[in-house]
Amino acid sequence: MSFQKQVSIGMNMIDQVNKNKNKKYCVIFDIDDTLINSKDHSIIYPIYYLYEYARFQGISTVLITARPGLMHNMKFTMDELRDNNISYDLLHFKPPHMTDIEKYKLFARKEVYELGYTCIFSIGDMFWDTGDYGGIPILL
Repeated sequence: MSFQKQVSIGMNMIDQVNKNKNKKYCVIFDIDDTLINSKDHSIIYPIYYLYEYARFQGISTVLITARPGLMHNMKFTMDELRDNNISYDLLHFKPPHMTDIEKYKLFARKEVYELGYTCIFSIGDMFWDTGDYGGIPILL
């Protein structure tokens, strides 16, 4: 899949809001099967280019993953992100006790909002990666 349409939508959204420097803007990315292929751990380049574009434009990047927030998962994830040159302003892991991914993702997006961010868009491969507090939804 090329994801050309989704990347174009994201870039256009960034271009539209980047003119207003008075707000603290962010974009939210899922990790698995959005930025990184969960089968072979390779970068999904069209989405990575969108991530890079946001960073270049000075937009904060937030990663919200359903990976459980267990020490070994967190270390693996942060190493994987570093090794793939993916930095972030905020990184959210699912609390291990939480089983409802949709509820967790909503909670994490709300936390980002409560930190004063205005979310331009949220992007992911599952419907729960977008929604309230996530700006424009971009589903892969």
